[in-house]
Amino acid sequence: MPGFKTGIFDIETTNLNANIGRLVSISLLRENGKIESITIADFKRYKRNPADDKMIISEVARLLDEPDILVSYYGKQPRFDLPFLVSRMIHHGIKPPPDLLYKKHVDIYPYAKKWLPLTRRSLMIVSRFFKCATDKTQVDWDHWAEAIAGQRASVDYIQEHNEHDVMVTGEVLEPMKPFIRVIN
Repeated sequence: MPGFKTGIFDIETTNLNANIGRLVSISLLRENGKIESITIADFKRYKRNPADDKMIISEVARLLDEPDILVSYYGKQPRFDLPFLVSRMIHHGIKPPPDLLYKKHVDIYPYAKKWLPLTRRSLMIVSRFFKCATDKTQVDWDHWAEAIAGQRASVDYIQEHNEHDVMVTGEVLEPMKPFIRVIN
């Protein structure tokens, strides 16, 4: 998006419901191609209580503050990523920053749903349709339970998956740009 810094982000959680799930990883792909990721295991608290996601949640606003425009796949309200993050902030007594709540945000999913008559509009199907160079990875379900049980190797596995997701989302964004008319 010319004239604006964009950042493609994605999160990985243990459950889709914010009252049960915990944030395990968040990744941001910057325009320069560099990915910054933060995981639940990056904080000292992880060793004492692997299910405590307060520290990673407190870093979300800092990470997502830099881009002028956020880009996600199924991440804008009322869908998943941003509402999950805001809900976890509220749960932990962290006031969601207005800049995050009202930041310009492009969610590619509704454009894919409107313009691509595919069997499904999941990121995996859409990326395969566009023959993206980066494959959308699958996560072995055991890694979610192991990550929240304190297994650093599983957190690393989930982080790698998260980073693949932002790369794939970036590749899907390119052919979808002609369909994106409004950024709000």
